[in-house]
Order: sequence, then C-alpha cells, then structure tokens
Amino acid sequence: MIFIITIKGTIIGNLMCKWMSGIKINWMNDYQDAVIRLQAIFDDAVDGIIIIDSRGIIEEVNKSACVLFGYNEDELVKKSINM
Repeated sequence: MIFIITIKGTIIGNLMCKWMSGIKINWMNDYQDAVIRLQAIFDDAVDGIIIIDSRGIIEEVNKSACVLFGYNEDELVKKSINM
C-alpha cells in the first residue's frame, strides 16, 4: 500500500500497487501526479478546508480557511479545533 501524503506530510489517502498481466504499472508517477493534484485542490479550493488529527489538533489549513476565520496559517496549525 502506498500512502498519498501532502507536501506538508499529511496522509490524505492511499494507492494500491497496480498490476496488469504481471507487469507493474509505474505507480510512482501516478503517486506523484495524485499528490500534486490533491495539493492543488486543497490550496485553491474556494471552501475552507481544515485537516485535524484524531485529537482535534489542526494539522493543516488552506488559504480559504484562513480568510474565512480571519487567522493566518501559523495561528491555526497545532491548535485545538475547540479554541
């Protein structure tokens, strides 16, 4: 199993290695393309997106979330979602 991780290290999904007629498809290119696409979606989304861990600590926010809540990224990351 291959994990899809954002540039900042957040796990956002996973890929299984693909096999076709016994030949391994070049999953590394697929993986890199997926990471780039998902990071672009996260960064450019009109909606605010906040990624939290299992304890409710903010791991990552996009630009729209910062605008929506009136804080910059440094003020939100590593804070509890229950601020």
